[in-house]
Amino acid sequence: MSNNRKTILQALATHGPQVAADVAEITGLTRKQATDTLFQMKQIGLVTTIKDVTGIPAYKITDAGKKHLAPTSRNESETPAGGGA
Repeated sequence: MSNNRKTILQALATHGPQVAADVAEITGLTRKQATDTLFQMKQIGLVTTIKDVTGIPAYKITDAGKKHLAPTSRNESETPAGGGA
């Protein structure tokens, strides 16, 4: 997964649904980078769009997007407490 995708998924998981301009601001990406990456991510099902209160499409992480973030947290949760044997 590209760094931009991972960064955007982490931002949406942390901050909830965001319009593209806010995704760019939160992540430090340019608006074009954020918009292009969000478009690609929507096509492959990592994010979906909803309308925010102003009617502008906001991007929301999907279950598939959450699964892309899961390996990092899953590795931590698979380590037994106390270090194992």
